[in-house]
Amino acid sequence: MLVKYHVIVSLSGGVIIYLLTQSFLKAALFSSAGIFIDVDHFFDYIRNWGWKIVSLRDVMKTFYTQELKKIYIILHSYELFIVFGLLLWYLKVDWGWVVFLSLTIHLIMDHIYFFTHFRSNSPWFYFLSYRVSKGFKTEKFVKGKSRDF
Repeated sequence: MLVKYHVIVSLSGGVIIYLLTQSFLKAALFSSAGIFIDVDHFFDYIRNWGWKIVSLRDVMKTFYTQELKKIYIILHSYELFIVFGLLLWYLKVDWGWVVFLSLTIHLIMDHIYFFTHFRSNSPWFYFLSYRVSKGFKTEKFVKGKSRDF
């Protein structure tokens, strides 16, 4: 999904969280979590292409146009979310639910986008265990290219 949509949804959600909770911290955490989860795309880019200075658009473009030999996106995994959610529930962290909600919305948006724009891909893509089983090799789970770039 294009970064601008994550920014719009995350900032809008942050405003809603602020209106509901009157907490600037929770609003800021919601907004930040929904945007900065995409930092894992940079790790994939660097792993594949090195430390070339490029724009955010170029980093994301390589993901959606199949230019990466391997896609790890470790933070984009349902298993990690389940563990994170259980940990937050167990620790009863006051602000944890807004971060979890933001990350979940981000992942669901990505999942819908990825599955609809790359129609031949597995719906299991956002499970880390699935990507591990395919050796993280792009050609194993990405068949088409996105129309957005």
